[in-house]
Amino acid sequence: RPDSECDNRHFVFVHGYNVNASQARRWANSIFKRLWWSGSHSRFTAVDWYGDDSQLAEWQSLNYYINVEHALVTAPVLSSQCASLQGNKTFIAHSLGNMVVSSSAKEHGLSYSKYYMVDAAVPMECYVQNATTSNMVEHGWRDVPERMWAANWHQLFSPQDGRSDLKWDLRFVGLTNVVNCYSPSEDVLKNAPYNGIGGAWTMQELFKGTETLHVVPGNCEGGWGYNDEYTNWLGLLPDSVKTNSYTDAQLTQSPIFRPFDDTSLHGTNVVSLTLVQKAKVLGDGIPALSFAAGANPFGSGTGISNLNMTDFARDWPRDQGEWRHSDIVNVAYQHLSGLFDEIVNSERNTENEN
Repeated sequence: RPDSECDNRHFVFVHGYNVNASQARRWANSIFKRLWWSGSHSRFTAVDWYGDDSQLAEWQSLNYYINVEHALVTAPVLSSQCASLQGNKTFIAHSLGNMVVSSSAKEHGLSYSKYYMVDAAVPMECYVQNATTSNMVEHGWRDVPERMWAANWHQLFSPQDGRSDLKWDLRFVGLTNVVNCYSPSEDVLKNAPYNGIGGAWTMQELFKGTETLHVVPGNCEGGWGYNDEYTNWLGLLPDSVKTNSYTDAQLTQSPIFRPFDDTSLHGTNVVSLTLVQKAKVLGDGIPALSFAAGANPFGSGTGISNLNMTDFARDWPRDQGEWRHSDIVNVAYQHLSGLFDEIVNSERNTENEN
């Protein structure tokens, strides 16, 4: 639509993982039309980012971790590119696209009026306290002191050391005007049971750093892998390691988990990290200790509101009313128009109040 026919709002859509340039156009077309069918007269911008690294024949990107890295490196670019967009900007991000938007908003000054997280493939611990669960601790590490875990390695360092920021814990805390659009029947983000594997997202987090998942291309560092210096002939950690009171310096230079590829991280002097270095370690080697936001509601008092997308399903075509990971575009509009009506009308009411 010509800008002269639009209102003072601007929807910005960011796609998720495993979406190439051609597929990004399909996602953008679908989201734009569904907003328009629900009565939107706003400007619309679609963002394409490099989230399909290692994709085979428009099928599956085998190396998820490197696309997490791309998401974090894209974040400052998103902020700078969107600064000139006109109107009250409402962001809608899908899956790993929420890593791009959340990082951009929290760490790089992205300005928005409202932000809808759809099927967010981001750990809940990034946004709120007390979100961790033992279900997301690989079973071989449950009797290993938490200070030895890769997820807690950042605690060994002072705030002046760049390694103190190698964490998911509270990474995006404090974001406001955020709506978590989740589905309890998620397939990709399905929660892991205590002694089992959930969806693909939880699987890659529980196998991070181990050789189990690395039959496909990708780096194998940190995570729940073991440092060979500490294992016995069975490749396991003996009790003597689990009960040893290692100093911070010892765990810095030779961690119990699989050492990071960048050997400069294991020195005892203060380290400065570039965004690219940080993104690589976070993507490859720091496992989440919480479930994905896209499969779960946040509690009250967190500053994040929730929309259970299954509440908006109409004559749902899937068995037992399951709302799956990409159904926001894969299911026909008439079955989920209520969700888009909610987004469009909510933003219209917000503008009227302002």
